[in-house]
Amino acid sequence: MQKHDVNGWDILNKHLKSTPEHEKVFDAIFGSDFDRELLAKGGHLLSVTHAAKLAEGLGMNSRSTEEFYNRIITARSNAGCDLHLEEFKACFCELATRNTGSIPCAKIDILWHFQPLHETLHGFMKRVAIASFSVNCPAGGCAFRVTDCRMTAQLDMPEGSLIIVNGTKPAHPDELALFQCRNQRLLLGKLNEIDINPDRVKWTAPVIQLRYSSLP
Repeated sequence: MQKHDVNGWDILNKHLKSTPEHEKVFDAIFGSDFDRELLAKGGHLLSVTHAAKLAEGLGMNSRSTEEFYNRIITARSNAGCDLHLEEFKACFCELATRNTGSIPCAKIDILWHFQPLHETLHGFMKRVAIASFSVNCPAGGCAFRVTDCRMTAQLDMPEGSLIIVNGTKPAHPDELALFQCRNQRLLLGKLNEIDINPDRVKWTAPVIQLRYSSLP
């Protein structure tokens, strides 16, 4: 990433590389003679209108667009550049509000009763959790409040901390995950970095967010 990534190029370039028709998208917005290095190096500052057209043309979902705008806002603020800054902040706030919703939340020891062969983790939480938590996260999120019990002995997180996961799919081996062993113990980590027999793993869920409690 550039010292001041004032156009969110680090994020934008990833979407350009993954979009086969990105040349047509770029040409339609800037014209065929436009030098995209100007965006990469900050020689041309994206307006909100052009940023929105790029996000739509490259198929960014609302959360990716939110991340894109946040990168621009942070970099321009750090660089002392206020061009279009207030417009980006307004659009970012609108997206963040739209993406915030309630997800099921429960004390983590409720996982003692979860049977992954019968339902998804999100389905289980929707069925049994009596509390909810408001957060900006993808659909299918679940929140677990860490308690002091035998299941959490190896989590190394203070009591009261919050673990938010995607409860609709298992984690990839290189993703930070919450997972449960067949002895009911819970662990946090990447499966390809932890010395554990895969046969001992009962289920996994990708971690979206960790919120550490300041309580003793």
